[in-house]
Amino acid sequence: MPKAIRIGDIVANTFEKKFGFFKIGQGINIVEVPLVIINGCEEGPTLCLTAGTHGCEYAGIAAVIRVCSKINPTELRGKIIAVPVVNTPGFRQRTPYVNPVDKLNIAETYPGKTDGSMSQVIAHTILEEVIMKADYYIDCHSGDVDERLIENTYYYRGGNEKVDNASYALCRAFGFKYIILVNGVPSYSHFKEVCRKGIPMVQSECGGLGILKESDIANYVKGITNVMKFLNMINGEPSIQVEQKIVTREFYVKVAHTGIFYSKVDLGENVRKEQIVGEVGNLQGETVEKLLATEDGVIRKIYTRHVVNPGEVVMVGYVSPKRAPPFEEEKR
Repeated sequence: MPKAIRIGDIVANTFEKKFGFFKIGQGINIVEVPLVIINGCEEGPTLCLTAGTHGCEYAGIAAVIRVCSKINPTELRGKIIAVPVVNTPGFRQRTPYVNPVDKLNIAETYPGKTDGSMSQVIAHTILEEVIMKADYYIDCHSGDVDERLIENTYYYRGGNEKVDNASYALCRAFGFKYIILVNGVPSYSHFKEVCRKGIPMVQSECGGLGILKESDIANYVKGITNVMKFLNMINGEPSIQVEQKIVTREFYVKVAHTGIFYSKVDLGENVRKEQIVGEVGNLQGETVEKLLATEDGVIRKIYTRHVVNPGEVVMVGYVSPKRAPPFEEEKR
């Protein structure tokens, strides 16, 4: 029988689902994050789910809430630990990307500090007291309020073959079309730290523009459920309904002038190197810059902050994604 699990003051015994608020920090810097623990009916893996590291990425938040509300402990093998909103100050104040208290991106502060700013303390506590109780970890994001993107999952290779391969397998099981390898990207410090500690991890993205669409939530719920089936936590087999593609590099389209950005391509569109993908216009209606794709690839993200300044990224693309092997051939 599964043992009881405790995080802070929240305890879930066998067959129990418990919701509460987990206090992080001390003194005036205390923040409370919502926490759900679901303790199943049989032994099995422990899966950690988080969302709302960026407070305006709503599809992931809503999906984690929905999964936790629908899971019946009597039908679960193993345990689920879920934090639907990590960045509660950003969520409440509708602040994109950062924690408004210290202006830091929590995802970039890992492994965090016990005596640092609020974001650093949140990162340290979530890592050590929540994620480290799990065998597998899914971090649910979305497009933020100023970006449109196509569905994708990310994984990281840090040199531990067992962890690296398991992270890749979680991405495949999740079922989104594009799977991105993020090695060497400095902003993904959470990947580096979680995988270094031996926890296979996948980050997923779906939705954007601050719009909460039912189709995005449903896609996310299906992805999380696919992983749970893959790990034999619930009955059934993962349903992969797209031809998956592996991405090892991305290209970025930046502007060199101040003005208004006009996109000339759409999400998911195939582009060729030096193809015009956008323009920057001035306030007199003149085109001051033509924006070119720097590689052959697929447009994956378009920023919608259309007033732009020199050096800003307005578009991101996948460089020539490679077709993944059929999921069934390498599933286990």
